[in-house]
Amino acid sequence: MSSLYLRLLVVIVGVSLLAVIMVALISSRTTTTEFQRFVKSDDGTDLERLRGDLQTYYEQHGSWDGVAPVLDRISQLSGKQLVLTGPRQAVVAVAPASLQDLNMRFMPDGNLELERRRESGGKLRVEQFVLANPIHSELHNSAGDVIGRLYLVPVMNDELTQNEKRFLGSVNKSLLIAAAASAALALLAAFFLARRILRPVNALTSAAQRMKSGDLTVRVPARGGDELADLARSFNSMADAMVHTEELRRNLVSDVAHELRTPLTSIRCQLEAMQDGIVAPNHETITAIHDEAMQLNRLVEDLQELALADAAQFSLNLQAVSVKDQAEQVSRSLSSLANERAVAIEVCIPDDLPLVRADQGRLKQILTNLLQNAITHTAAGGRATLSAQLDTGNEIGAAIVREQTTPGCSWIEVRVEDSGAGIAPEHLPRIFDRFFRTDESRSRATGGSGLGLAIVKQLVELHGGRVWAESQLGQGTTIRFTLPVAT
Repeated sequence: MSSLYLRLLVVIVGVSLLAVIMVALISSRTTTTEFQRFVKSDDGTDLERLRGDLQTYYEQHGSWDGVAPVLDRISQLSGKQLVLTGPRQAVVAVAPASLQDLNMRFMPDGNLELERRRESGGKLRVEQFVLANPIHSELHNSAGDVIGRLYLVPVMNDELTQNEKRFLGSVNKSLLIAAAASAALALLAAFFLARRILRPVNALTSAAQRMKSGDLTVRVPARGGDELADLARSFNSMADAMVHTEELRRNLVSDVAHELRTPLTSIRCQLEAMQDGIVAPNHETITAIHDEAMQLNRLVEDLQELALADAAQFSLNLQAVSVKDQAEQVSRSLSSLANERAVAIEVCIPDDLPLVRADQGRLKQILTNLLQNAITHTAAGGRATLSAQLDTGNEIGAAIVREQTTPGCSWIEVRVEDSGAGIAPEHLPRIFDRFFRTDESRSRATGGSGLGLAIVKQLVELHGGRVWAESQLGQGTTIRFTLPVAT
């Protein structure tokens, strides 16, 4: 049994028992207080009902002689302590007999003073009780003359009579039984509630241990809409992400090994051929080895760029930058490549386009990667176009633009279009994955390192924007991305 289970059980049971005990104590105290108040409030009514028997007795006997047994019987039936006085406040009879041990004296102000003397441990103990404005009822004869008074004397020290004690004892016993039953039910409910709460927690713990051991297929059931169900769903989402990450890691290792193997194999073969005298170490072979080495260098640099982006270690120097100026510089720098492949470059950006908030060097890198990619995948006689405009929310990508990671600002949408062969629909969602190429032969001559678009995606998102692609086979490809307007 887990420590958490025990703590949870103790807390629930403790709180439940405390609540039951407090309710029982408060109920018992309230019942006793209200019962005493009820008894006292009903005393005057009782006296009015009891005096009739005494008045009849006086009428029949003409005096109070021999009234003591009658008063005692009335006291027993009513459960009250009674004092009967004559017209001049002289005590005629008392009931029950225990009142005979009391010294009674009527004070000038109408209060009744009671005094009892007891011996306790060889010492005389005197108890005094003053009854202010004692409850009483005057007794009259048929002529209307006052023939006496009937006083109700409460039990000294606010003690209860036997009947009252029996009643309150019965009530307290019922409260005790109810409290015990409630405590038992609370214990039972706490047991099942603790198990129900900890069941998904235990399932998550077990799943986490299995995942720690390398089992990424483990999932936990997510039932209901409470916080524990949300936690289970979050765990499953995390597990899915870990599976995807692990798949990407394996693919990355495989792709990196493949990309490194090809140029290294080429360099090794050419060097071995020169060692064996098959190939002369002339300018042509040295240039080929140099090209392969440069390809390796570009691959390492691209991998380093992605590693920095993944670790969020890019230090962006954000400032107001002109997209038009950067686009024209990139166009000029890639003009030789475009001329070599007989591809025309167009820059269509209005002069009044607002500046963007970006890192100038990284923006130039984004444009270079995209435009170079467009030129590479466009056949001779084709065209690569670089354009930009202020987003109005009415473009094809508006739904994506509205989900920017930096809300509350305006956006510039930049497009790089080519008139190449286009991308198949099944390949389009993956073109920003690392080392992905639409060319199934994975030709390095036409496919590059396969990291250019992945780097573009990382850089754009670091600026708070989004990047996406649109393409149709035979009609070319358009890469769009957004950057925030400088304020």
